[in-house]
Amino acid sequence: ARAPDLSRTAFAAPEHDTARGTGMVRARLDLIRAEHVRLGPQGPELYGAAAAAVQAFSLIERVEFGPPRGRREYQQDRIATILAQARTHSPFWAARIRPGRGTLDRLPILTRAALRSQAEDEGPLPVPAEHGEVRDNATAGATSQPLRIFVTALNGAYNEARYAFDDVAMGRDLSLPLTVMHKRFAARHSFDRWPSLTGEIWRTGPGVGLPLGLPLEEMAESLFTGALGHLMTRPASLRALVALADATGRRPGRVGDILTIGETVAPELRARTRAVLGARIADRYSCEEVGPIAFQCPTLDTHYHVTSSNVVLEAVDDRGQSMPDGKPGSLLVTGLGAEASPVLRYELGDIGCVLPRCPCGHAGQALADLQGRRKSLLRLPDGRRRYYHLETSRLLAIAPVREFRILQPDRHGLVLECAADRPLTGAECDALGALLRAELAADLAVRVAQVERIDWGPSGKRITVWNLIDDPPE
Repeated sequence: ARAPDLSRTAFAAPEHDTARGTGMVRARLDLIRAEHVRLGPQGPELYGAAAAAVQAFSLIERVEFGPPRGRREYQQDRIATILAQARTHSPFWAARIRPGRGTLDRLPILTRAALRSQAEDEGPLPVPAEHGEVRDNATAGATSQPLRIFVTALNGAYNEARYAFDDVAMGRDLSLPLTVMHKRFAARHSFDRWPSLTGEIWRTGPGVGLPLGLPLEEMAESLFTGALGHLMTRPASLRALVALADATGRRPGRVGDILTIGETVAPELRARTRAVLGARIADRYSCEEVGPIAFQCPTLDTHYHVTSSNVVLEAVDDRGQSMPDGKPGSLLVTGLGAEASPVLRYELGDIGCVLPRCPCGHAGQALADLQGRRKSLLRLPDGRRRYYHLETSRLLAIAPVREFRILQPDRHGLVLECAADRPLTGAECDALGALLRAELAADLAVRVAQVERIDWGPSGKRITVWNLIDDPPE
C-alpha cells in the first residue's frame, strides 16, 4: 500500500516544491526512479510514495536541522495535540494528565507494564482519518516480555522516511549493495535494489536479506564473496563476523557503512571494526514503541543526533528529576506521532546524556555517552554502576563456550550461564569465574552454570549482561 499523503497530516511541512526537493536532498533527486516521476502542469513532478517521502524529508530538515525556535514550536504543538487526544479518549491518561499537570514534564514516568496495560484495556484511541489504518504492533523488546500497542499507517510512513533520509541526505553511497540481517528473513533473499524505502524510490545497488540466526560460516561465505557494500546487522553478529575475519584473514570486497541496530555498540567493537574491515559503524538508536530516536553523528562516534521531528528525549535521575545537560541519567522518550497508543515519558531502560546541541556543529538535540540498557550495567558491592563487556575470545581461551550470559541476582554475586558442546570441567569453571573477578576488579562471587542453550527470546537481541537487581523480570 502507498504511504499516506504527509502533506495532509499533522506531519505536514510548510510550502514545499516536491519537484525541487529539500536543501539537503536536492542534489540527489535526479537519482529517483523513473516510475515515480510524471509530467505535471509545470513540468516533471514526483507523485505517490516519492512525493510523500520528499514531503517528509522537508519536515525532518526543517525541524531537526532548522532554528531551535521552530523545533520547540513544532514539538509543543504535537505534545499539546497528543495530550488533548489522550485526556479526552483514555481513562488511563485522563487520570495521569490531571488539572495543572497538562505539560509533558509534569507527567509521571510511563513504564513498560503500564503501557501494556493501557493498550490491552483500552485498545487503540481514535485518530484522525488522514493518519491511515491502525494496526497492532507486537514487540518483545530487549526483555523478551511481550508488549502489544497500536500504531497508524502514518507512524510507519514516517519511520521509513526517517531511515531513508539518513541514507539520502547524509550522503551514503547509494550505488553500493546493501545486506540486511534481520529476523524477518527466514532464508537468504536477493533483491535488485535495497530492501527499504530508499531502494523503492531511489536508484540503488542490489540488496541481500539474511536471517539473523545464520551460522557464522554461512554468514561469512555470503558476506566475504565479492563487494559487501553497506551492512545492516546487530552488534552481536558484527562482533562474531569481525572476529572471524581477524582470525582467518578473510576480507570482504569494497565495504561501505556498517549500520547497527538493536543493541549497544561498545567502543571496542567500533575500533575493531575499523581496524579489521576498514569501515565505520553508523549506529541507529530506536525502539519498537516509537521508531527512530537518534542516528550516529556523521563525524563523532561518541554522539548521536536526536530525531526531534519524531521524539522528545529526556534524561532523569533515580527520583525522576531532570539531569543537567551532559550528565548521564535514565532516558525517557515521548513519541510525537504516537496517538493510537500514546507514548509519553516512556522509560526506555537505557542510560545516556542529553545535550542541547552536538559538538560537531549540528544545532539539534544530541545524545552522548549511551551506555545502553540499565539492565546491562552491573552493580558493584559499593553501589556504583559498571558497564562490562566480555569478549568471546577471552572465554574461548579457557573453554569451548558456544554462547554465554552474565546474570546479577544481587550486589555480591554473578551467575555466568554457558552453553558448550561438551561438559565443562571444574578447572574450566574456576578459571571462568576468576576471569570475571579479575576484569571487574571487584569482590564478587561468580557461579558458572552450564546450560544446553540460552533462551534469548523472540526479539533476537542478545543481552549478554543482565542486572536483575535494577531490572528484575516483570
